[in-house]
Order: sequence, then structure tokens, then C-alpha cells
Amino acid sequence: MTITAAYKDGREQAKCVCDECKDHGLKPNEVFVTCMHGDRKAKPEFQNNKTIIQKLHKLGWKIYPKGVVCDVCMAKRKEKKVSKTNVTKIEPNRQPSREQKRDIMLMLQDVYSIDKQCYTKSETDKTVADALENGIMWGWVKTIREDMFGPDGNEDDQLSVGEAHLWVDRTDTHIADLETKIKSFEKQVADMNRTLANIQACRKEVKGFLDTIQKLAKQ
Repeated sequence: MTITAAYKDGREQAKCVCDECKDHGLKPNEVFVTCMHGDRKAKPEFQNNKTIIQKLHKLGWKIYPKGVVCDVCMAKRKEKKVSKTNVTKIEPNRQPSREQKRDIMLMLQDVYSIDKQCYTKSETDKTVADALENGIMWGWVKTIREDMFGPDGNEDDQLSVGEAHLWVDRTDTHIADLETKIKSFEKQVADMNRTLANIQACRKEVKGFLDTIQKLAKQ
């Protein structure tokens, strides 16, 4: 695979050279994509292979175990397939080729955390299949992931579940606090109602006393 570490415009880059142009008698196309590979002069190791793959895919390039293929050569591949047949046969229970399995394995090694037993960030079987393209189905990714790596789920899902549990705990505390305040308020209301009843009773007695005095004064 012709991808080497390089520096261009003062930034870490991955220099990608097409391995198929020479088969068509063309000068190998090359492209640079931004990535991180650290300061390793002996044998640079890319820290974000998935980023390189995605950026190349956006440019129409593809990465296969046997090498890198540029957009021009990919177009020639498609032309060759169309020239062979205009009918696409859909095979029932289609299985991935060895090359496709290797592509899936390489991608899973980058985006699946064995330690956490889940995908990193928001990755899923479908995002892996979409990034790889090459006719790869997400069901194949699911099968290989379950057999070789671990269960489904990703870090974002786990974070969301954790946040939900935290919210429930905080809500329970808030509800308990409100219930305590309501009970205290209800007691205060009951006390005020008793006080009001006493005042009303006293008023009634005083009013009756005044009425009696007024009647006696008129006699």
C-alpha cells in the first residue's frame, strides 16, 4: 500500500500514490491528505487511518489490501465492469470476499475499542460499511465485529445512557426535596386555617357582644 508520511506546507500529511496507474501506462497519480503521524523518522505510524481512508474516498480514491487506486483508475475499473455486462446479478445470501473481509478487519481495528467493548465515538456497523464502500454491506461488518471484536454500541451511546442515569438521580433528589417542601407548606396552611378559624370565632363573639350593648342602649 503506497501511503507514506510526509510534511507539506508545514503540516503532517499522508502522501498517497496510485498503485494501478502504471498498469494503464500512466504516470502514477499522487495526492496529499492531512493526518497525524507524529515525528517518527524510522517508521512513521499513522494515528488516524480512518481519516485518511475517508478523505481519499471523498476524492474518489480507494484503498485495497493490494494498494491504493486513484479516481482515474477507479473510473477505468467501472468502465471495464460495464463493458462486461449491463445486467447486475443479485446473489442471494451474498458473502464478502477475502479482500472485503480484510478491509472490514482493518477498519474495525481503527474504530472499535476492545478494552471498552464498543465502537469509538459514534461509529456503527453502518458507518463502517459506508466508509469502506466497495460493495460492503453493514451486515457483513456486524458478523465480523461480533465474531472477532465484541458487542454492538458506541461511546456516544454509553455516554447518553450515563447522562440519563445521572439526570434520573438528580430528578429523584429534586422530587424528594419538593415533596418535603410541599408537606411543610401544607402544615403551614393547616396552621393558618386554624388561626383563621379562631379569629373568625373571636370576631363572632365580639360582634355579638356589640350587638347586645347597642340593643341595651336603645332601651
